[in-house]
Amino acid sequence: MNLAQENKINAEDSPKERELCRSVMLILYGISLKKLREQEIMRAKYEAEEMGKLKSYFPSDISHEMRTHLTSILGFSEVF
Repeated sequence: MNLAQENKINAEDSPKERELCRSVMLILYGISLKKLREQEIMRAKYEAEEMGKLKSYFPSDISHEMRTHLTSILGFSEVF
């Protein structure tokens, strides 16, 4: 008898054996769901951190770009 046949639930199993198999399956299913949720949380955390970085870089880049143009405009206004 191979492993698949040994672990198979059939009508000859006692109610206790069937209940034990169901319990184990539910526990494994719960663990799988928990792992999937943890992965989703980690992915969301990573994306939030990346957005936070972009959010902090964006104003500094924009302000630099604005300063560059404003300096050029002020420079040209002094020339004329």
